[in-house]
Amino acid sequence: LWDALQAGQALTVPHHTGVRFATWATGHITGTVTPNPDWRHHNPTFRRLIEIYSAHGQSEAYDVAHPLSYDNCPFTFNTSSDGPHYAHDAWRIGHQLGVIGSSDDHRGQPGRGEYGLAAVSAPTLDRAALFDALSDRRAYATTGARILLYFSVDGVSMGGCRTSNRPAAIRLRVNGTSGLDAVEVVRGDLVNGEIGVVHRWAPGTLDLEAEWTDERPPGRGFYYARVRQHEPYRDRVSMAWSSPVWIESSKEGVAV
Repeated sequence: LWDALQAGQALTVPHHTGVRFATWATGHITGTVTPNPDWRHHNPTFRRLIEIYSAHGQSEAYDVAHPLSYDNCPFTFNTSSDGPHYAHDAWRIGHQLGVIGSSDDHRGQPGRGEYGLAAVSAPTLDRAALFDALSDRRAYATTGARILLYFSVDGVSMGGCRTSNRPAAIRLRVNGTSGLDAVEVVRGDLVNGEIGVVHRWAPGTLDLEAEWTDERPPGRGFYYARVRQHEPYRDRVSMAWSSPVWIESSKEGVAV
């Protein structure tokens, strides 16, 4: 497929990457059919994004206990596949993928809440600007609620790359649709292969504008924001994820 495509004309977005389809009584989908990717096969020109959430569940990381895991989302009777099939696994081996959400309900109504939304930061509302924004990873995902999310590291917006030896100055703004139970900064350390929450706010309000500085950022890694709201959306936990900002130390040892 990638060999047949032209740069700037197409994007390929892997979706519900960690799902293990259940065997349906009708036999339409067998238990052997899974979309689990092998991240060793990659094309950074065409694969710029990953679907981190859809009606099937979340593809952030393998976690059967997560309230949005494939096991706990009754859209289809699927389960989570235990393996390196998730966003964390792709990021951990260096793939720079932004995130989107989508409904996967096949109704053909883009922008309707349903289960999952792709939010795009674009200067104008036209086809070319939206495509360019998605290609530049200026996007984030929600579980359907129209949450506004702005996230940057040293002024570099989500989806971008930052090279510096300074502490990482993180800024974010969240405008929720219900009280914000948790707003988290997740850091990926690609040197040690570790991904985890490094800062957390629990504002309880609709809106949050905040800053936090990581005094000792990893030599190579990324940051992204994760939001959880108090009120559910369509009977599910309401969440949002920003695309990451990737960071790397200056090779010359001079802050830029």
